[in-house]
Amino acid sequence: MEHKTISERIRLQLLNALPGEQSHQKMSPLNRPLTSDALKNTSDYRESAVAIVLFESNNQIECILTQRPEYDGSHSGQISFPGGKKDINDTNLEATARRECKEEIGVELSLEHYLGELSPVYIPVSRFLVLPYVYFLAGIPTFVRDAHEVAEIFTFPLFDLKKEELSRRWN
Repeated sequence: MEHKTISERIRLQLLNALPGEQSHQKMSPLNRPLTSDALKNTSDYRESAVAIVLFESNNQIECILTQRPEYDGSHSGQISFPGGKKDINDTNLEATARRECKEEIGVELSLEHYLGELSPVYIPVSRFLVLPYVYFLAGIPTFVRDAHEVAEIFTFPLFDLKKEELSRRWN
């Protein structure tokens, strides 16, 4: 696969209307409201961003995930994309996604890697409104894990998300 070709195809797809909330619902907890409905009932959400980092390995597109450490909190041990809340020094949420990726897993992203953004999702338990930003790296990244924020870093084939058995609602 030529990485310029696949990254450009993804960039162009992200310019189209996105399925957004309908796609989120496929894998959301059963009792989670749509983001648009949740935001009608709250104004004190916290802005955050995640980096969806893609790269080519063994002729397939891989995506990076992390597992949070165990701690006394609502996101203890959860699987997530690298990311977090917006800091006062972040110029925008896209910069937040890049900063958090560097801090958590040691992968430095630039605007050159940026492909686009996905639909925001609201996380009621922590009151975060999360904006996902998509990036593509030409090579396999080298990870430097921040043990305080990340218990484990792993990757998976991106197109595994199309497998029907993975698209289910959670209790």
